[in-house]
Amino acid sequence: MKKYLIVSLTIIVISFILTSVFYAQTPKKVASHWNKNGEVNLF
Repeated sequence: MKKYLIVSLTIIVISFILTSVFYAQTPKKVASHWNKNGEVNLF
């Protein structure tokens, strides 16, 4: 049981670390909707 807890917590901690590292690299505006012609019409 303890092994599974350690593995689970390690995965959670790694995910938080990776999120904090890559969050700074994301663009400020991200397209979220495209029209039928493939043009962005909502940010």
